[in-house]
Amino acid sequence: TFPVFHKGDTVQQYRETQSNLLFIYTGVMSEKTFKEHPRGICTTWFWESGDAVFTSPGFFSGKPSEANIEALDTCQCIGISAYNLAVMKNEFRETEQIIECLRDQHIRKRLQHTMDMRLDTFKQTKKLYEARPMLFEASPKALLADFLNMDPDTFARNLKKLRGEAG
Repeated sequence: TFPVFHKGDTVQQYRETQSNLLFIYTGVMSEKTFKEHPRGICTTWFWESGDAVFTSPGFFSGKPSEANIEALDTCQCIGISAYNLAVMKNEFRETEQIIECLRDQHIRKRLQHTMDMRLDTFKQTKKLYEARPMLFEASPKALLADFLNMDPDTFARNLKKLRGEAG
């Protein structure tokens, strides 16, 4: 399938089981997790062009998602259903290894983000800005600040300083 999501569309609903594995061809999506947190809802991840979109728990475990996934701009995707992925796994042995590579890549990115949270706020902002510039074009600044667990004013100052350095 080739679904298209528009800015503000909910791609995955909290507490629903993800039925399709999506790959973003163009666009940006955000993950908002509903856990005990001072702010209630927490921006916990972003996906962009080239990423496989899945929650954990979610698609691979067949368990309900603990997050919402929302399109932040127009997203063109390629999707495969859980059923068709199972058929593919039976017909092509390599499929399982490819899926594990996708999951490992996702885990490594999230682990790196966790490690980056130990940096000072300016270095966090700079690293994200340099590594994932598309996020800064498509994402509301409040979501980026939340993702970096940063006060929005601190994030704004860091971004202004960073753009001053770049310009």
